[in-house]
Amino acid sequence: MIHFIYMKLTRIERLFLSNQFRILESLYPSEADYYKKNQEILESGYEFHYDEIFQHIYSDENSLTISECREAINILEMFFSLNLSFNKLKNKIGIKKSDIDFLGYDGNDSQEIKYLAYTRFICEQGGRYKDLKKNDDFNSHTMSLGFYRKMLAEWEQCKNKYELNKEDIIKIINA
Repeated sequence: MIHFIYMKLTRIERLFLSNQFRILESLYPSEADYYKKNQEILESGYEFHYDEIFQHIYSDENSLTISECREAINILEMFFSLNLSFNKLKNKIGIKKSDIDFLGYDGNDSQEIKYLAYTRFICEQGGRYKDLKKNDDFNSHTMSLGFYRKMLAEWEQCKNKYELNKEDIIKIINA
C-alpha cells in the first residue's frame, strides 16, 4: 500500500502560487492549460493534487543539506586531487588509472541518489570537475558513499592533499 504525505499551504501561499501560474499562463500560451489547471488546484485548495504541481520539486527528505553538499564537493575534490597527482607520478607501478576513477553514486539508493543529482549539477551546471570520468552519467549502479567516506578520511590526513605521493594514493584507494 502506498502512503502519501499531503502538504498544507496557507491561503496566502496558495494566492502567491496561483498568481505565479497566472503570469506563466500569459508568458507561455502553449502551456496555458497546464498553468490554468494548477491555478484551479491552488485556488480551490485541492490538497490531494498539490503533489502534481510540486512533482519536480524535491521534498525536504530528498534534498541535500549544506554539510552533505560540502561532503559531495570534498569527494569530488579528492578525486580531482587523485587524478592530478596520479598524472604527475613518474612511477605508477601498483596503481591503475581505473583505481582513481570517480564512478559516481548508486542511482537506485534513496540516500545516494541525492549525491548523484548534486554531482551532476556541480559537474554540468557548475562547470567544475569536467576532467572526472562520467561513467554512465555518474550512476555507479552500486553503493559508493561509504567507500568514498573512508577514502576521504585518508585523504584529509595527507600533508599536501593536492600533491599526493604514490604512498598517499595507495593508502587512499585501499581505504
